[in-house]
Amino acid sequence: MKLLNIFAVVVFSVFFSIAGVSADTISSCPTTISSSGTYTLTGDLSSSNYCIKVDASNVVINCGGHKITGTSGTTNYGISGYNGDVNNVTINDCIIDKFGDGIVIPGGDNWQVNNVVVANSTSNYYGGIYISGSANYNNFNNVEVYGGIKYGVYIYGSSNNNFTGLYSHSNSNYDIYLTNSGSGNYFDFINFS
Repeated sequence: MKLLNIFAVVVFSVFFSIAGVSADTISSCPTTISSSGTYTLTGDLSSSNYCIKVDASNVVINCGGHKITGTSGTTNYGISGYNGDVNNVTINDCIIDKFGDGIVIPGGDNWQVNNVVVANSTSNYYGGIYISGSANYNNFNNVEVYGGIKYGVYIYGSSNNNFTGLYSHSNSNYDIYLTNSGSGNYFDFINFS
């Protein structure tokens, strides 16, 4: 029986190594994610620069309701796809506060942002959520963006992004700003105040 258990553990380990599945924790900023897998915050985090740079596709970030706090700098960010080729990223249950830009998607496709709050963005350019460079087919579900000194959601040159349950309010310029955008951006159950 003992030999059978050891065999099962070896097969299980080899299967998940081949599949590229990993489960890692994030316990400090700055952090660069350079491998596909699932990453979980171990607690609240703070940073004077950026916090999480995603430099790999097929990544899941589970914040578990923890808060990522910046220092109100204008050029830093909470979570960003580092280059335009980062696809299939999921961000769950995060509170992102006091970064220049809360979430930056610079050209990546198929991002999923679920149950996220982005507050008090301090960027002089974009704001809470910045989607640019032909970032397409991204989905945002139950997202609140507020208190930014510029924009709540800034979409530049992107198409087919879906927002369901967006509450964008108290941002200085616009709660949602689309410029040079493609077509098919969809907004449902949007609340402004």
